[in-house]
Amino acid sequence: MVPDNGILTVTLERDHPDVQQISVHGGKEAWNYRLGDNNGKVRLISVNRVK
Repeated sequence: MVPDNGILTVTLERDHPDVQQISVHGGKEAWNYRLGDNNGKVRLISVNRVK
């Protein structure tokens, strides 16, 4: 669930050198799981990479 402020933080606790992509899915259905009609299209506004 996305917090009310609209910011979803994904924290990796260790290095994952082979990871090329992290995907976040939104909408009415994700991974064959129905999320409900109140879920709209997702918008990506910004990405911050912290090292």
